[in-house]
Amino acid sequence: MRELVGSPAPFFALDDQFGQRHTPGDYAGTSLLIVFFPFAFSPICSSEMGELNELAGEAEGRGGWSVVCISADSKYALREFGDSHELSLTMLSDFWPHGAASARYGAFDAASGRAGRGTVVIAPDGIIDQAELSDAGHARDLAGWVRRARTIGLESGSAGRSA
Repeated sequence: MRELVGSPAPFFALDDQFGQRHTPGDYAGTSLLIVFFPFAFSPICSSEMGELNELAGEAEGRGGWSVVCISADSKYALREFGDSHELSLTMLSDFWPHGAASARYGAFDAASGRAGRGTVVIAPDGIIDQAELSDAGHARDLAGWVRRARTIGLESGSAGRSA
């Protein structure tokens, strides 16, 4: 995944939990934090998404950055996950073709059929600024990733969609 740093962000076109299509181009001019997660409703993912929801809410309205979360779960599972955990995050379904977007980012584990615990920051110019695949069994430092996405968004002076 780190080999993507400095390269243009791979394309994806994925539906969110409400059926709205998202592409990286929708976030042009802002920094974009992509958080790949293995499974809705799993203990670590539930904890991470709750933390991320809180962090994104604290930064809401400050502009310059956005966050999307990507899982190979169906959009229906992601809708239920978001509703039951009171999440306001944009969660994208990489269900079909199964894991194709996650694979383009080096975040798909084909052996288990799930997204890995990958994290990517895309700069406002569409170039990958940072990327890392974390151990699936451990939560990542989401506060650090949010700080990085906000920092490069603010440095660019962008005022696009906020998280």
